[in-house]
Amino acid sequence: LSVLGAAEFARGDYGDARTRWLDGYWTAVAVAHGEIELANAVALLYLAAGENVDPKEGALWRGTAEALVRRQHAERTEDQVSLLEGEADLALLAGDRPEAERLALAAVTLSAELFGAESLRTSETRLTAGRVLRNVGKHDRALAEYTAAREILRARLGPDHPALAHASHNLAVVLDDLERLDEAEAEYLDAMRIVETSIGPDATQLGILYSNLSDLYARQGRFADGEAAARRALVILEAEFGPSHPRVAIALNNLAKTLLYLKRYDEARALFERSIDLYERTLGPEHYDVAYPVHGMGDITLRLGQFDVAEQYYRRSLALTEKARGPEHPEDAFDHYGIGVALLARGRPREALPSLERSIALWGARPKYSDRVGEARFARAQALWALGQGRAEARGEA
Repeated sequence: LSVLGAAEFARGDYGDARTRWLDGYWTAVAVAHGEIELANAVALLYLAAGENVDPKEGALWRGTAEALVRRQHAERTEDQVSLLEGEADLALLAGDRPEAERLALAAVTLSAELFGAESLRTSETRLTAGRVLRNVGKHDRALAEYTAAREILRARLGPDHPALAHASHNLAVVLDDLERLDEAEAEYLDAMRIVETSIGPDATQLGILYSNLSDLYARQGRFADGEAAARRALVILEAEFGPSHPRVAIALNNLAKTLLYLKRYDEARALFERSIDLYERTLGPEHYDVAYPVHGMGDITLRLGQFDVAEQYYRRSLALTEKARGPEHPEDAFDHYGIGVALLARGRPREALPSLERSIALWGARPKYSDRVGEARFARAQALWALGQGRAEARGEA
């Protein structure tokens, strides 16, 4: 049951994974198998932390896992490393970024003490820490953890092992965040080379890599390359999961985003609408993943001059993201900016100002978004000018 749950989790079938792990937990309780009882409790803690379920459920499994660790192990064990990793994810979900960072780094320290700084277990823990650090906005620290993990894997497993592809993929994502796009592209391509030669040309991970690469190409202005990569991702992911799986929506979203850049609005709209429907049917209408295509619909309707409709899409997207990761995440600025621009276009500059100023503050926290800060400041200048107040300030801001 535990292994089946892990396989279903890896496929993205989170509901089935939860069912398997619950069955595994209670079966282990019934036969007094403490080790498997703990393994399932930690697995359920991870699931609760990562999939935005009821926080009470996460707290339940955290308490259960902690009690089992205390009951079964007087000394420090790998179970406690896993528990720290799970608690870091839970703190991240709760919006407590300092605590998430502390727990993730504590897991790295404990793993190095127990298993060795160059052990494969510590490489796994560093990958987890890198993900947490990226999500709390510590991109340079995340890059260091991912790099260290890859070096361990390369030394222990060789340069072409599939595990290296996962590490290179993570490095590419954080380099992408840092706007080091040429380096990110090189890491994506290296990961794709490893996956294609070691697993095959239709591997699921290759579909995800193509999807991410399509987004990078679009941001570089290489729209033909971006469209081709997104369509290849869609073919691979639909073949693996079928047309109605949440992971297919990732490729739908990136293809839609590329078509949006190309001003092929009808095609982009159809893809975003399909993505919204897919997510809502499989994950529920309040799941965080729904926000991305909803925001995309806001971008389309804004460009088509449907400003009141665009505002509603942006507000829904913002509500979903703030519920999942709190009100301070820099990427929430996209929704604040969209709301502000939509209100400004509707002749409501006074209402637009707070949203535009919020987007400036959030984007200003990341160098990656320096160009977007410029756009938001220009929109703020337009709002000030329309109000007829502070004309000198408005001109200076513009």
